[in-house]
Amino acid sequence: MRGFRDGRARMEFWILALATFLCFVTVSQTALLAVVMQHEQMTLPQIGIVLSAYGLAVVVFMIASAPIAGRLGDLPTLRLGIVLLIAGHLSYQLTIASFPAALLSRAVQGVGYGLFMPTAMTFAKSKLTNERFVYLFGIYASMVPLPNAIGPPLAEAYFAAFGEHLFFVVGAVPAILAAALSLALSDNRPQAGGRGGLPLLPTAVLPGLRQPLVAIMVVGALYGLIPSYMAPLLADESVPIGFFFTSFTLVLFASRFLLIGYLEAWSQRRVLAGGMVAMAVAYGIIALASGWPLVAAAGVLFGLGYSVAYPVLSVWVAEQFEPHQRTTPIALFNTMFSLGILLTPWFGTYVIAVSGYRGLLWVLAAAGLLLTVALLTRRPERRLAPGV
Repeated sequence: MRGFRDGRARMEFWILALATFLCFVTVSQTALLAVVMQHEQMTLPQIGIVLSAYGLAVVVFMIASAPIAGRLGDLPTLRLGIVLLIAGHLSYQLTIASFPAALLSRAVQGVGYGLFMPTAMTFAKSKLTNERFVYLFGIYASMVPLPNAIGPPLAEAYFAAFGEHLFFVVGAVPAILAAALSLALSDNRPQAGGRGGLPLLPTAVLPGLRQPLVAIMVVGALYGLIPSYMAPLLADESVPIGFFFTSFTLVLFASRFLLIGYLEAWSQRRVLAGGMVAMAVAYGIIALASGWPLVAAAGVLFGLGYSVAYPVLSVWVAEQFEPHQRTTPIALFNTMFSLGILLTPWFGTYVIAVSGYRGLLWVLAAAGLLLTVALLTRRPERRLAPGV
C-alpha cells in the first residue's frame, strides 16, 4: 500500500486508471477523423477548423472546470465529462458528412475532455501520499496516451473492413464501459464548499507557474500533431499508422514504469530538456523518413521524450500548492497543454498548404529545441521533488 492513503484509495486509483484508459481508447480513435472527413470530401481548411474546435472547447471548459467542480464536486464533474465524451463520439455517426454538424460534435467532445481531465487528475492525486508520488502519478497520466497503441490501429482496421458503417458507434463502447466503472468511485474528501479553491487569474500569474505553463503549451503543440495530422501524414507515405502509434505508446508506458523513478533524482530542467530534444529529433526523423523502420524509431524517441515531459511538468505545478488547492492550478496546466494541442491543427493547416506535412514537422521540431535552450539557460536548476 506504499504511496496510497489507504486500501480504499489504492483500489479507487486503479479503477480510475482503468476507466481513463477505456475512455481514451474511444477518444484515440479520432486520430482517423481527418481521414474519414477526407473520405467525405471535406476540404483541408474545413478539416482544420473541425479539428481545432475540439481544442478550443477543451481550453474554455478546462478553465471552467475549476468553478464547476467547486459547485458540483470533482467526481460528478468527472462523470459528466465522460458522458459528454461519449455523446460527442456517438454523434459523429450522424454528423461527419456535414461541416457545421461535425463541428458541433467535435466541440461537445472537447467540452467533455475539458471537464474530465483536470478533475480526474485532481481525484487521482488525492488518492496518493508523498511516497512514490511522481512514479504513481506518471503511471496514471500514461492512461491518456497509452490507448494510442490500440485505438487508432483497431479503428484503421475496422474502417478498412467496414467503412463508416457503425464506425463511431462501435468505437464508443470502451468509453461506455468507463462510465460504468466511474460509478464505483467515491470521494471522501471535504465537499466542494470547504476545499479552499484558488481564484483563477491570480493563480495564473504566479511567478512559479510561468515556466512550466509555457513549457507544457509547447509540449501540447508537439503532441497535437498526433491526434490531428499524424494519420494522414503517414498515409501519404504509405506507412501503416500502427508503426508510429504503437511504438510511441508502448515505449511511453514502459518508460513510465522504468524511467520516472530513476529520474526523480535529476533536476527538472535536465529531465525536461532531454525529453524535448527526444521529441524534436523524432519529428526530424519522420520529416526525413522513407519507410516504416525510421517511423517506428521516431515513435520510440517521441514516447521516451513525452513520457517524462508531461508528468514532470505536472508535478512541478502541483508541488507548489496544498492538496486541497490543486484543482485550479491543475486546470490551468491542462488548459495550457490543450491550447498547445489546439494550435497545431490551426496553424498546421496553413503550414501544410505552403510546405506540406514535412514543413509542419520541422516547425514543431524547432519549437521543441527552442524550449530546450530556454530551460537550460534560465535561472539555476532545482531538483525534482519526490512528492508534494
